[in-house]
Amino acid sequence: IDDIHLHSCLLKKSCLANLPRYVKKDGRLAPMLERIRNSGRKTFLLTNSDWWYSSQIMNFLLGDSWVSYFDLVVVDACKPRFFSTGTPMQRVDTSTATLLPLSSSPPGPVVYSGGDHTTVTTMLGAKGPDVIYVGDHLYADVIKCRKLCEWRTLLIVPELSHEL
Repeated sequence: IDDIHLHSCLLKKSCLANLPRYVKKDGRLAPMLERIRNSGRKTFLLTNSDWWYSSQIMNFLLGDSWVSYFDLVVVDACKPRFFSTGTPMQRVDTSTATLLPLSSSPPGPVVYSGGDHTTVTTMLGAKGPDVIYVGDHLYADVIKCRKLCEWRTLLIVPELSHEL
C-alpha cells in the first residue's frame, strides 16, 4: 500500500491521467465556496495528499485560481496524527513543490504542509467548536477528530447517495 501511495505514485498518476473518469466535477462547488466566504465565514482545504497531486485535482475542479476559494490550504496533513501531535508546519513553494521553513516567502499562493489542528484553528482565528470539518474517511477524518479536538465534523459517504 505504501508503494502505490507514496513511492511509485501509480494510483495518483493513473487518476491524473484520466481525471474525468475518476473525479466527479460539480458546477455547484465554486458557487458554494463563494457563498460561504461571502457570508463572512472562512474556508480551508486540509488534505493528506501532497501539493503535486492536490493542485492538479483542484485545478481540474475549480480552475487555475482554485486557491483563492480558500482562506487556508494545508497539504501533507498526516491525518489522523494531525488531530493529536501533528507534524512540523512548513511552507510549500508552489512552483517547485519544495517544502520550506515557515519564515520563508516563496512566490505564488500561500500553501502550508503539515501542522496540527490547534495551529490551523489559530490561523483561522476561530475557536474549536466554530470549525466544521468535512471529511470522507470515518476513522481518519471523523473519529480521531471528534476524540482529539473540538472541531465539529461532517462525514461524506457517497456510497449512500442512492438512499436519498
